[in-house]
Amino acid sequence: LDATSAVTVVASGSGALSGSTVVLPSSGLAQFADVKYDKAGTVSLTYTSANLVSVSQTLTVSVGPKAKLAVTVSGSGAVGGSAFAIQPAVAIQDAGGNLVSTDTSAVTVAGSGVAG
Repeated sequence: LDATSAVTVVASGSGALSGSTVVLPSSGLAQFADVKYDKAGTVSLTYTSANLVSVSQTLTVSVGPKAKLAVTVSGSGAVGGSAFAIQPAVAIQDAGGNLVSTDTSAVTVAGSGVAG
C-alpha cells in the first residue's frame, strides 16, 4: 500500500459503523483506531482500497454495560384508583440500544400530574 491508497471499512448488518472508517496506510499498514459498531450480534466488515482485492471478516459484537432505560410498552387505559389496563415496561440498554439482559437493577416508577 502506498500513502495515497486509502483503505475503507464498511459493515453489513442492522447497526451503524462509526469512527474513522477511512484511513491512509503507513509503511504498508492501514491501522484503524476508533471504529465501533452499535448493535450486538454478528457483523461482517469489508475492507477496500483502490486497485486491490477487498477482504472481509466476520466478528461478534457483545452487549455493552448498562447505560440507559427505554420505554418498550407505554402504559395506557388509566382510570383513577385502578391499575392501568396496559402496564408500562422499560428495558435496560447499553449505549447502542441493545438489551442488557443480565442486569437486574431495580427500576422505580414515578408520576406527575394534575392534582385535583
